[in-house]
Amino acid sequence: TIQKNKFNSNNNISNFNRAPLNPEYISFRNKHTSGRINNYTYDDFKLGYIPPPNKINFTSNFKLNRGSPVPETYDLRNENYLTPVRNQGPCGACWAFASFGSIEGTWKEIGLGSFDLSENNANCGHGFEYGMCHGGNAHLASAYLARGDGPISELDDPYEDTLGVYHSGLTPLAYITDVRYLPNNADVIKQAINEHGALYTNLHVADSESGETYDEYMNSDYTYYYNGDESNNHAVTLIGWDDNKFVNHAPEDGAWICKNSWGENFGDNGFFYISYYDTKVNEEVAFWPNRIDYTENVALHQYDKLGWTNQIGDGDSTAYALVKFSINDDQTLNRIGTWIVSSDAIIDIEIYDDFSGTTLSNLLNVINNKSCPFPGYYTFELEEPL
Repeated sequence: TIQKNKFNSNNNISNFNRAPLNPEYISFRNKHTSGRINNYTYDDFKLGYIPPPNKINFTSNFKLNRGSPVPETYDLRNENYLTPVRNQGPCGACWAFASFGSIEGTWKEIGLGSFDLSENNANCGHGFEYGMCHGGNAHLASAYLARGDGPISELDDPYEDTLGVYHSGLTPLAYITDVRYLPNNADVIKQAINEHGALYTNLHVADSESGETYDEYMNSDYTYYYNGDESNNHAVTLIGWDDNKFVNHAPEDGAWICKNSWGENFGDNGFFYISYYDTKVNEEVAFWPNRIDYTENVALHQYDKLGWTNQIGDGDSTAYALVKFSINDDQTLNRIGTWIVSSDAIIDIEIYDDFSGTTLSNLLNVINNKSCPFPGYYTFELEEPL
């Protein structure tokens, strides 16, 4: 349904405004006028995170749904819930490795076994203007997954770093139906790792272009602490924490445990620790909690194949939208998916058979009062298929 007072006499939207761009994105664009990292590295360390233009909104009244108390130290390596460390090579594909590191960990934790997902397919086929190896973020990964292009098995599309090409028409291993974005809140992040497994996160790796020295921040015991304000440029997989970990130069103890994508020769066999008090870590935290086994007879009807690329509003806490899909043959509708751009959202969905241009009629199905505590992409299953 559409509120009529949102439209002027010419039926044009009158009071809506586009949300401000993410300050991190603006900072990145000011630094990289080409809009991409171009295989940007610091010495031998490969980077590749690009901040998204959207600033994810976490409401001030966000509340943690407290589950079981978390321990002072938790490490998914000890739980055997991780897949091996990968190496992105001379390519800005860290975002794909961080995303798939999270998904592989989740699948292993729920008992599906150990998978190796194709970063090459996402890196080369994300669909955005950024070229292969030019960088990305969790939004690129989420759009690629939500439209059903992946994940693809590494066996079907092996990683080729800078020589990679997109191989279309491959069969996904599953449908990834959801993504959740988390606030930069230590309690929330710990609970998510404890309940869902490995997470995607980002950080700033000191780089020579900013006049920084990497060795100033990475210590000999593979602990890292950055206290500057440069925009983030790298993504890793978050696998645990240690409240008592000493990190040189950090104001207090405590560190996140990260799985990197620079091979096993980096850090602690491919892992490192980043201080809780790092000024840039965890500005974009995500995980992909749900999946459906792939079957050939499933169809996805959608318009937003690039996912969540912008957002508009009119200052009201309630919004309405109308979307039309034309079904050309007999199909069974099982699920409805949508992006949720703010925490603590409640959504209602109504499915109508007819629309005259002004009036909806023949109500077919309703999904009411669904709680969406985190921003992200949500898929809701109909109680009875339509």
